Amino acid sequence: MGVQERKEREKAARRAAILEAAKISEEYDMHYWDALLAATMRQNNVLSMYTENAQDFRVPWLNVVDPFGKK
Repeated sequence: MGVQERKEREKAARRAAILEAAKISEEYDMHYWDALLAATMRQNNVLSMYTENAQDFRVPWLNVVDPFGKK
């Protein structure tokens, strides 16, 4: 794969993540930036995360763990 082709694929992946984030934000009533993180994680098959603000990530495919055990 050439440099130009790789850049085009990366650009397409960014566009797809942005569009998916907009959909996630709307569907799950999430802040856009949280939705962008969720979309990027899904796109890269990262389906678990540790965060103190677990309540902000209400998407069914993401396993969110609060490392401090807050409920």
